[in-house]
Amino acid sequence: MTKFYSGVLGIVLTVAALPASAQVPAVLKSLPRASAQIDRAAVTAALRPQPLRAVMPLLKTGHAPMLPLPAPIPATIRSSVFTVQATPESKHKGSAFAVNIDGRVWGVTARHVMDDINHTPYMTFPGENGVPVTLEAKPSKESSAAGADLALFEIPPQALPYLRPLELEDELPAAHSVLSSSGFAHGNFLSQPVREVLFASRYRILTKYVQSNAPMNGYCGAPLLQNGKVAGVHIGSLLADKSQSADWFSGTLSQFNAKAHDLSIAVPAFWLRALARQASGAYTPQEGIPLVFNGLQIMRLQPTDTIGFIMQLRDGRVVKKLPRYPFMDFAHLETFFDVQPGDSFRLEIQSGGRMYPGRQTYWYEWTAGKNNITQTIRK
Repeated sequence: MTKFYSGVLGIVLTVAALPASAQVPAVLKSLPRASAQIDRAAVTAALRPQPLRAVMPLLKTGHAPMLPLPAPIPATIRSSVFTVQATPESKHKGSAFAVNIDGRVWGVTARHVMDDINHTPYMTFPGENGVPVTLEAKPSKESSAAGADLALFEIPPQALPYLRPLELEDELPAAHSVLSSSGFAHGNFLSQPVREVLFASRYRILTKYVQSNAPMNGYCGAPLLQNGKVAGVHIGSLLADKSQSADWFSGTLSQFNAKAHDLSIAVPAFWLRALARQASGAYTPQEGIPLVFNGLQIMRLQPTDTIGFIMQLRDGRVVKKLPRYPFMDFAHLETFFDVQPGDSFRLEIQSGGRMYPGRQTYWYEWTAGKNNITQTIRK
């Protein structure tokens, strides 16, 4: 039990009895100075539970000064993760893991890892007596590298006895909760026990490394774990998104009060289930993520879709152009703009990727206050 002592009076405050949402450092700052007269009302007010501030896009958020203890990394995680590479002899390896989705076992990695290994994965895992075994797997379903950035592939039947599939976590992690991850850095097994959640939506999860041991090359494709279940898939650091401007980076780092090397991005498990349903023919477009502007649903984002930009026009002139921004509230796109009556908006969606022959670019256009969405196919 943790205790704090105030001056020579020996006043004991039992912090362990506080609700989990209480902010302990704020309590310490608010306590009255020790004196012969104790202001009990002030002490009571200081100890009143204060809910953590929710992480909201494009707002200054701050951090919960005291993190909850992370759930332990499953002891069996080493038998759930493995490496993927282009050839059995390749030294360049990415991370992957086995997961059970609706009764079917899949191998999972990041889509851009598949790009790196020419979409022909060989998987390596410990076999009998820990001796490495390398088997060829076949890719089954891939999303867009700039969108969901996930790939599912069939695991060879002979590999299944050596792998322990993980389960999906359907609930998004809460702001300031602590997750863990396990994967491979330069082909060597590595666990990250403490990753604080700064932002979570069905599109992206942003986490902060609490310790200064951020993963190295090869960690993309590692599972992000919440209570031992897959909450998301690690796809890289914030610095890996080279399509963004310097202003975007500075604004994002300021928003989350962090350094670029501390931040990593994951794709939530929602998209894993969507891809698995697509592969089985059970998925419908209505399962996509709604993009909503002032209550008007513009479209539903699909696993193979990527947001290009959102543009605001006034009297035919561009007022603001927001590039692809992963940490946004898709249910309230209007919060990113100073909207005036008559303003028009344009949303660019790229459907499919380099591997899709039917790749298309769409413009969705509408006017504030009017229900007049138009869709245009761009060439």
